[in-house]
Amino acid sequence: MLLANLSLTARRRVSHRLAVIFFALIVGVPIAWALFAVAGQALDSAALHALWQQPQARSALALSVWTALVSGVLAWLTAARLLAIGFVHQTLMRWMQHLPALLATPHAAMAIALVLWLSPSGWLLRLVSPTLTGFQSPPDWSTTQDPWGLGLILALWLKEVPFLLWIGATQLRRDDIRRRWQSEYGLAQTLGYPPSAAFARVVWPQLALTLRWPLLAVVAYGLGVVDMALILGPTTPPTFAVLSWQWLGDANVAQQAMGAVAAGVLTGCVALMAALIMYGRATRWLLVRGTMAVVQWPPLTTPVSLATSAHGVPPPLDCPREALCPLAWVMGCFARCLPAVMVCARGWQRVGSVAVSPCMASAVDDGRVATSWAQYGDLMEYLRACARIGHILYGVVHGVA
Repeated sequence: MLLANLSLTARRRVSHRLAVIFFALIVGVPIAWALFAVAGQALDSAALHALWQQPQARSALALSVWTALVSGVLAWLTAARLLAIGFVHQTLMRWMQHLPALLATPHAAMAIALVLWLSPSGWLLRLVSPTLTGFQSPPDWSTTQDPWGLGLILALWLKEVPFLLWIGATQLRRDDIRRRWQSEYGLAQTLGYPPSAAFARVVWPQLALTLRWPLLAVVAYGLGVVDMALILGPTTPPTFAVLSWQWLGDANVAQQAMGAVAAGVLTGCVALMAALIMYGRATRWLLVRGTMAVVQWPPLTTPVSLATSAHGVPPPLDCPREALCPLAWVMGCFARCLPAVMVCARGWQRVGSVAVSPCMASAVDDGRVATSWAQYGDLMEYLRACARIGHILYGVVHGVA
């Protein structure tokens, strides 16, 4: 019987190894061959020389690195602060009920929704004009496709915060570590640390190390994003990923070679970011110790703890307190203007796309945005995305308390 069991175990091991080898041959060999072919094109010296002779290449690469790093840092700090508040106030479960809607929203849909909100003729200025601004026509502002990529940074920030928040909340809910972290957190409080400091000194250093791979995914997406960069990103020059995408789609072989080299450069940037995030001591110190100041901020009192009046209207903003936290100020503004906008959005959805299209054509009078609308299909899908973004932001603001 023992020999029979051993032979059965040996057969299982052999079959397992054969399955692994077969899977590697079926999947790994084609991928390895494709990577070898791409690496051969990316290391073409003539195409690399032609790439750096392009007048827009260096500024486009710097712009891609800038937007990816700034949006990644903002998403990291925001997620750290929200995780601290959710852990201390035990509201992570309530937040996670709203996060799937934002995670499932397409990147292009969110970018177009932000264009409809923030463009010079968008909904945000239409809500306050001409009563508060005095504008009778759209102002000459670069709120989208600005040369610094601020609109793209805002879109990446809003899109990646739910991703990091979801991963962090999932880690905090794991049974194997949740009880240990809760006991360590309670022990730190018994030593005299306030709740935010106890989370920052005990839970956050352990949680931050588990979020390094998700942060790398956020930075890598920011470096290689194309669809959001086409809608919200700069155009002169565009981001490096957009340039690579345009060159790869060109009929000229030399342009295609430059596109392959540009893709290789972006891959090298991602590899460098991976080395810094995963193995850099200075980066590790910044991710853990450098974020503690944000995590240890006192609990937000505005707009979270402000009670609504008897008529359901929130009281005025507490400017001195909210000036200390730009995120709280932005969320407070959203929370106060979105209910009326949601009512209008529901009304527009009932009217139908035939009646809405002329209004949106006047609201988005930029030719580039109109081209983006033509590319991304039914207008009502983006109205639903706008309403979904508003509901999630409003819920996050009032769910932090």
